[in-house]
Amino acid sequence: MNDKSIKISVIIAIYGVERYLSQCIDSVLNQSYRNIEIILVDDGSIDNCPAICDNYAGKDSRIIVVHKPNGGLISARKAGAQASSGDYICHLDGDDYIGNRYIENYAKVITEYSPDIICSGETRVFPDHQVLNPMLEREGLFNRDQIETEIIPSLLERADGHYFNHSTVQKCTKRWLALESIMTVDDAISMAEDHACQSVAIMRADSLYVTKDCLYYYRLNYSSMTKAPKPLPWSYPRNLAAHFTAHLDLDAYDLREQFNRAICHTLFNTAVSQFNKNDTYSIICADIDKNLAEYTDIIRDTHFSGFRRKLMVKALKHRWYRAMKAYVDMRNDNSSLFKVLRK
Repeated sequence: MNDKSIKISVIIAIYGVERYLSQCIDSVLNQSYRNIEIILVDDGSIDNCPAICDNYAGKDSRIIVVHKPNGGLISARKAGAQASSGDYICHLDGDDYIGNRYIENYAKVITEYSPDIICSGETRVFPDHQVLNPMLEREGLFNRDQIETEIIPSLLERADGHYFNHSTVQKCTKRWLALESIMTVDDAISMAEDHACQSVAIMRADSLYVTKDCLYYYRLNYSSMTKAPKPLPWSYPRNLAAHFTAHLDLDAYDLREQFNRAICHTLFNTAVSQFNKNDTYSIICADIDKNLAEYTDIIRDTHFSGFRRKLMVKALKHRWYRAMKAYVDMRNDNSSLFKVLRK
């Protein structure tokens, strides 16, 4: 496959990002690699995004616009993937942007190796500075055996808390695999949807390439970070557990142990976030206790190697509610942009 024959579809999910959308689309139009199609998925945005999309479509024949009722991120990405015709698919969020050789670098890897998935890093864009966040794995090609020995052991969550970068953006995936994996994700999954999608894709891939490029510019959502913290929905761990159970063979490799750690981690994040409610302490504790009851076996069977993760499991197992509240209060008091961790 020569580079001129490789068509890459760039799918941009769009909702409420009119302030940043032009920069996002322009960064794709300005790519040094030209054999692309750009699919703008307007997910029922109620601002000026629909008009911006249509305006760009009138200027460049490579742009396809999909207008749809609001259905969430996974719904938008599915619509874009189904409308695509490229050999490979890249996803881009409407408030981010990419460097002008982002697609070209993917095309070079495809020309030489034709991997099922290409993974790259990102540059995190803060108000007054940027931070490189490259892939932690070695650079280069992974065949299926190497995926099994080097990637899958951290697919969901390793004993030390590390997991493979599961972001759907910063990846370029063969269309059949991208479409197949994203269609397994229920539209109702509104948190950890990337983890749900990419775990399936990697388990089904025969080859994977890691590059140290950081040409994806991830813009933090400053406005959302200044709002009062909210409780996470209990559907978060429930939906993720259901997805992993339905679409991964948890009896293969050490995935059962990884599954327990990943779900326990989401349980802890969800549990402590309940203290952001306005309810009384006793009502919140009772609600947490009721919801944790259905995960007794998972909490019991979860084992981490690091002290902080071990403490997290103990807090869930022994219902250390005062410690949970102290933790979330401290986190809220000391939150700042440069401490944001992307999950």
